[in-house]
Amino acid sequence: MQKKTRRIHHPMLQRALLALSVLVLASPLAGCEKAKERAKQKAKQKAKDEAQMAVDKTIDKAEMGVMKAVDRIRQKRSKLQYKKLKFEHERKRFKNKMKVKAAEADLKIAKLKVRMERADKKGREKMKPTLEKLQKKRKALGKEMDKLKDTSAEKWKEGKTKVKKLVDGLEGTLERALKKAGDAAMTAQ
Repeated sequence: MQKKTRRIHHPMLQRALLALSVLVLASPLAGCEKAKERAKQKAKQKAKDEAQMAVDKTIDKAEMGVMKAVDRIRQKRSKLQYKKLKFEHERKRFKNKMKVKAAEADLKIAKLKVRMERADKKGREKMKPTLEKLQKKRKALGKEMDKLKDTSAEKWKEGKTKVKKLVDGLEGTLERALKKAGDAAMTAQ
């Protein structure tokens, strides 16, 4: 048996039914579109969040690298400061030691002068060149010590070696001269 469908002839009612049927048919489609739009927004947000996480991770890595580099620089700077302080301390100790040696040399030269004055004419003439030689060596030592004050770290070892050689030479010559002067004074008496 077939059902008969009725036709509605009222134009307003026809329009309303048409609108209603369009709405009924379109509503699932509209829901699909909204779902698609929401899925699209979620995907965009997820991609945005992942990109932001990747950027944050890269920034964190870069910051860690910078912090490590800063730490290495600080360590190197503190090592350099330590080396500089150590060098300055060594320089100061050496200068003081050489000042003492120079003062001792001055004292021995003064002793030699006294012995020379006590000696006879022949003894004085014998000691005079040695005394002049010693005074020249002492002057040279003073000049080298003055140069050493403003020497850079690179030139320090070279200057230090020169000063040591001058001090050793001066001390050796002084000891020999004092011994000779003592022997000459003994024979003169």
